[in-house]
Amino acid sequence: MPTKLYTIDDILNLIKNNYYPDVDFSTNTKYKLSKSFNGLHELCEERGLYSVTWENICQAVNNSTVSPKVMLSFVVTILDLGIYNNSHSESLYRLLPTLKLLILQGTAAWDKLFCGEQIDCLYLGKNSSSDPESKNSYYYIDYENNFLVSCMVAVLNYPRLITRWLEGWLVADFENSLGHFAPFLREINDFSEHTFWHQINYFKNNLKKDKKALNIAIRGVVSFYRWLILEYPKVNIFENAHSMSRDLLTTGWVINLIKDNYYVTTFNMNEDLGDKERVIFLLRGFDRFSTQRKKESFLTLNLSELKSSFYRKELWKYYLSSPSVSVNAFAGQIGYMASGLEFLHKLKNQPNYPNPLFHYFTCQEAVLLKNYIYDMNIALGTKNNRLGAIRRFLLWEKDSRHMFIFDNMFFSYLTQFEEPSKTSGNAVPDEDLIALNNLLVEKSETDHIAMLVHTIFHIAIQTEFRISQICSLTTNCIHPTIKPNQFEVHSTSKTSHGRKDKSVITEITYHLMTRVIQATEELRLTAPPSISEYIFLYQGMVNTIRVVDAPVFRTYLRKCCEELNLKRIYTAADLRDTHMTKSFEYILRNGKSDAEMSILSKHKYIDTSKSHYIEMELEKMLEATYGIIIGDSNLIDPDKNLVDSIPQENNGEDSIVEDGCGCCTAEKCVITSSLPCLACKHFVTTVAHEKFFVKAIENIDTLISRAATPHDKEDFITIKRLYVLYLKSIYKRKEATSIDPEQLGT
Repeated sequence: MPTKLYTIDDILNLIKNNYYPDVDFSTNTKYKLSKSFNGLHELCEERGLYSVTWENICQAVNNSTVSPKVMLSFVVTILDLGIYNNSHSESLYRLLPTLKLLILQGTAAWDKLFCGEQIDCLYLGKNSSSDPESKNSYYYIDYENNFLVSCMVAVLNYPRLITRWLEGWLVADFENSLGHFAPFLREINDFSEHTFWHQINYFKNNLKKDKKALNIAIRGVVSFYRWLILEYPKVNIFENAHSMSRDLLTTGWVINLIKDNYYVTTFNMNEDLGDKERVIFLLRGFDRFSTQRKKESFLTLNLSELKSSFYRKELWKYYLSSPSVSVNAFAGQIGYMASGLEFLHKLKNQPNYPNPLFHYFTCQEAVLLKNYIYDMNIALGTKNNRLGAIRRFLLWEKDSRHMFIFDNMFFSYLTQFEEPSKTSGNAVPDEDLIALNNLLVEKSETDHIAMLVHTIFHIAIQTEFRISQICSLTTNCIHPTIKPNQFEVHSTSKTSHGRKDKSVITEITYHLMTRVIQATEELRLTAPPSISEYIFLYQGMVNTIRVVDAPVFRTYLRKCCEELNLKRIYTAADLRDTHMTKSFEYILRNGKSDAEMSILSKHKYIDTSKSHYIEMELEKMLEATYGIIIGDSNLIDPDKNLVDSIPQENNGEDSIVEDGCGCCTAEKCVITSSLPCLACKHFVTTVAHEKFFVKAIENIDTLISRAATPHDKEDFITIKRLYVLYLKSIYKRKEATSIDPEQLGT
């Protein structure tokens, strides 16, 4: 309580001295200002300085008895002195800090400020603009739920720019948009995917004819929920949500996805999607199946170009029938299938077309479909991908759904185009590697993302890991080897189904990785749980924390190539080719065999010049006794490792490898990766070891039958092929020598 009693003249003099120090009120040049002070004096004299109410103040301004700025100076003065204790005093004292700022700004939306009883629900949003002339925003928050009021006030004063879409009318209607949820919201955890979509649908239904207002409303709702997850990072309101995730909410294009009416759902094989045109699948835990996915991610599929409701329904059923491990790969083919089906749909809709039945396909239509794809101005390999995609869908319909009818020879007309020409890898020359490395080192001093890209760059040219696999590395991926000062990186490959791939890295790369881990530690503390373990974190848009992914890396590498004016724009695939080339150069220097090279690089062939590698399908091979095609395989030459007897010094139990199939003659293991001993030049075996190879093949057959993914199965088949190749050499040696195996040394 103030101890001093002030007079009207005291207050007016304080106002003049504090806010109008340079004005000479004795002259007639300030007539309007003097008139306002006279009006203010009359008001206080008539009502009494200590009895003036907020209603009296608003009436005087609205009647133009006192100018808004003079009246605001009066209000601030009596509030500052603590002598106002009449109507709406609590709200006025709450607004006092902002009212002081309004005086300094000079102008304001006076009609909104001197608003009578509405002052109790008036809040001023913080000016987030860098322009000091920019005005604060006025919001009337007349909610019945006080918790919602506190949330909205916090949002309006949030120091980041995500709240700029909260227009006054949107704030006023925010509680209404929550509908039946509004009375029951008492804490942050009460917000959910259900409240989010209820608000989105409320504005969609009420603003159908006003696209601009609808756009603002959607942005406003998204901004509010982004505030929730940014302000309360440990409270994940979408942790187990069926139709929204933190990752989706913070993506830059979520506004457009909502406006385009995408249906959001988790991937569920049992869900019936009907004939929906656009779907977003939330993927949780799919990082086990693909390095392109994080623990929490999403993918979008758009079938709007496919006008046939019947075909859309069938295509969704096909996609949902895919095993979890193939969800990502299948998504990349759905667009090809939709394009082919839309061609057939238009074909069947032509006037007087002889076969208008959507479920019946003729050989002529197969020819027309193949010609339609062939006429596209795309690479031959892409044409085959398109043709293969639509063929797989139609075969699935034929074998599983039985919804379609096909002419007998239909699929004979959908054969692949001629084989695409085989291409060689493109390793990055040393001089370009050095230039790129130096530029990234320079940029790393001031650019956080450059530091991340530089480290990924080094890992890419030292390991067989793909870029998406590198970007998915976690902080616990580095492990020491048995060799001093040597480290290896453990990672899950794109289809390894949890099995760890290992690759040795240099000491320099080890230090680069530890530097990045330390530099991103602060981001990791506030990152969402789904990405908090990843290494390559950076500050993304709308104040979110993101993981560097393959597109970010590709874009940055491309810009570096352009900045250096290199002859080529290198890609992540080129870096992987460089790893293969450098691996071969290392092999030449260290005397490793072609078998070690081919298996180390995870490719089955080394070209004849030995200067680079190419990826190609296995050539046709002869079938062997054990149900596997082996032919003239270039994987290994077992004859070189097949000896008459094991050397005495290597015949002990410590030298036995590959479950008894042979022995190692090296003093210490020279393999630093996950190579099978069968491929090593130091591995030796004899004809007497035949039974061990037979047993090993039986064991690998069991693993093949249990393989979780096609990639796993291929790996096991490759290992089986090695065993069979050795067994084949043993049989050839037995036939040539006709010696009883028992007479040979073991």
